[in-house]
Amino acid sequence: MAGQPWLHELVTVVGAPTVVLSEPGGQVRPDGAQGVLHADIRVLSQAVLEVAGAEPVPVGGGLLGAGTALFLSVPRNLGDGGADPAVRLERRREVTAGRVRERIRLISASGSAVGAPVALRVAASYSECKSP
Repeated sequence: MAGQPWLHELVTVVGAPTVVLSEPGGQVRPDGAQGVLHADIRVLSQAVLEVAGAEPVPVGGGLLGAGTALFLSVPRNLGDGGADPAVRLERRREVTAGRVRERIRLISASGSAVGAPVALRVAASYSECKSP
């Protein structure tokens, strides 16, 4: 029998009755308690961001308030190719009642133009969350 998920390891952004539970890096995976829930119904089970075909590496971020979180990460292999990353990604999540809004920004300090495809893989799920 599987145990309860460790909620303290997730970032919880709330705009009651809407809640988003995600990994510390901002990714929402279809595992455990993660997802977008509205009135105890899971409406989104996945929101995984990729840049240039790979997930960016989380480097920081967290809650800015109950309804807002900022996730900072680094897409690998973009920019000048030096030891320090030239491109960073900011993912800002805002949750209000019945609404989740994400702003995704790629910021480059590279000496030349940088282009990369950005994809957000999402999956809907309409399942009721029940207590054991």
